[in-house]
Amino acid sequence: DLASHQAAGYLHLSLNESQKSHIKDDPCAIWTTLQSLHQQKKPGTHFTAYDTLFGITKDDNESLLDLAGHVSKAVQSIRDL
Repeated sequence: DLASHQAAGYLHLSLNESQKSHIKDDPCAIWTTLQSLHQQKKPGTHFTAYDTLFGITKDDNESLLDLAGHVSKAVQSIRDL
């Protein structure tokens, strides 16, 4: 219970005043509410994320490690949808 209150406190402190009206003292509810407010789940968002992934190409001066980093970031953005 203490950890839950601490998590809620940390999340509450990181919010600006306009966001505080949307939350309660439950850290799970805070996270879920913020996710629903700020993470769009629309077809256009999915299209853009996949378009970004499929559009990744290796530049001549780019290492394979950098390319893998770009791909990992794009895949993570798709998973976050």
